[in-house]
Amino acid sequence: MQVKIVNVTRTEVTYQALVNGQNTTFKAAQDTLTSVFYNYFMHEQERERIIREEKDWAKGYIGLDAGYSYLFKGTQYGSSNPSHNTLSGFGLNVDAGYFVHPRVGLGLRGTWYQYMKGDMNIVYIGPEVNTHFYLKNKKHCLGVGGSLGYAGVYQNNAYLIAKYPNAKIRQHLIGFGINLGYNLAVGDKKSIQFRYAVMFTSSSSPKVTSKVDSDFNNNSQNNQSIASMMLSVGFVFGR
Repeated sequence: MQVKIVNVTRTEVTYQALVNGQNTTFKAAQDTLTSVFYNYFMHEQERERIIREEKDWAKGYIGLDAGYSYLFKGTQYGSSNPSHNTLSGFGLNVDAGYFVHPRVGLGLRGTWYQYMKGDMNIVYIGPEVNTHFYLKNKKHCLGVGGSLGYAGVYQNNAYLIAKYPNAKIRQHLIGFGINLGYNLAVGDKKSIQFRYAVMFTSSSSPKVTSKVDSDFNNNSQNNQSIASMMLSVGFVFGR
């Protein structure tokens, strides 16, 4: 008995077989392949090959997730030890891209971090390279990504505002991000996404929008970098 595979998706297999001399099309969920193909004497190695095959590997994708953010190295000017200041806040992430290969995706990532009830905002945007690995029946997926781009820090600082009304801190930095994700398929190319991400930046002196004294401008201790992490949940479409 010969069986011809027509199409393989994340959750099911479409195949054709001769039944009473007629070519008949069947569909079967991947987790039932053992019992379905038992009647057609399909070899176990062929069944495993079908499960692994990725004819429908996701190409275009877009994702949105949000959650808890933690700044463990930042810019709190006026503190006796600025590098020890840590903040809890909110993070929002958007990413979109295209898989040029079943294991290689190219895209763009944008992330917004907010701390101190809006008095400190960090915006990161940059190109990203990522990969993913499907687990059992392709309903579970692990992903890893890395990106390099621009990070902007925008802060209303109470220490400076007390001396210079309307003073605002701006920093323009190079950012590097790494993220680990787990996707649980809830439909055809629709997944719930759980993500852990970290971001590090270069060190740079801030720019202040209001005139400040020379002690602040010439103080090399104001050169600081950013380090933050985010735990988030959201949705991804396309994989």
